[in-house]
Amino acid sequence: MTLLHLLMQMGVRGCVTSNGPPFENLVTQENLQRLEGIPVMLFSGGDNHVLNPRSTDVTYELLRNKFGPDQYERHVIPGYGHLDCWMGRQAYKDVYPIIRRQVDKVCRGEAYKYKEPNWKDWRDWKGTKKTV
Repeated sequence: MTLLHLLMQMGVRGCVTSNGPPFENLVTQENLQRLEGIPVMLFSGGDNHVLNPRSTDVTYELLRNKFGPDQYERHVIPGYGHLDCWMGRQAYKDVYPIIRRQVDKVCRGEAYKYKEPNWKDWRDWKGTKKTV
């Protein structure tokens, strides 16, 4: 079983499956219940033709309908394809801040606000700037 084969099977079947055969549907009430209380942020490039943004919408609605809206977010990044959200030329400006906010919210709490360092002089923020 290769990862590509498993991904192809999930695409054909339209759901997350176990290794196969038998490729059992893992979207069960029991498995969904395991996700209760876990914050989830879904994101996808709007031009993603490998994993259509609709798939994150289906998951997002499923989680919200099951557990309520409070712990779930979904973002579709316009103009981004499949891997562009991670490796795109402007991902550091368009995508990474969204991810950082979610990680900060979950790990540090709602009150935490990230303060952007002064990137103009990297030696200064690294503490390696030599003074004369």
